[in-house]
Amino acid sequence: MYQFAIQAVSLGLIGYGLWKRRRLGLSCDLTFTGALVPVCFGIGTALIGGAFPVLYLLILNAVRGGPIESNLPPGLTPDSFLGLLMAPIVLSLVYAFYGYTKHLKS
Repeated sequence: MYQFAIQAVSLGLIGYGLWKRRRLGLSCDLTFTGALVPVCFGIGTALIGGAFPVLYLLILNAVRGGPIESNLPPGLTPDSFLGLLMAPIVLSLVYAFYGYTKHLKS
């Protein structure tokens, strides 16, 4: 379920980015699209893979109390939750280093 949601959000962001660029009268060349795709997938992964489970956990923990394991979203184990938190962190680091090296070459 999470993978579908990540892809849906990412593709929605890509579509919006392309639409917005066209609406401004700018071209959607390979350079723009090549930079847009990893950014959108990073944002989608960070939102769905990181922010959603964390917010869900915080809200239910505040409402119900109890241990963290009992407040995770349905079907999510503590181990998979930690794995979901690692994916956005790794993607953020990769993109940060990509932007850093791109900036150094400019």
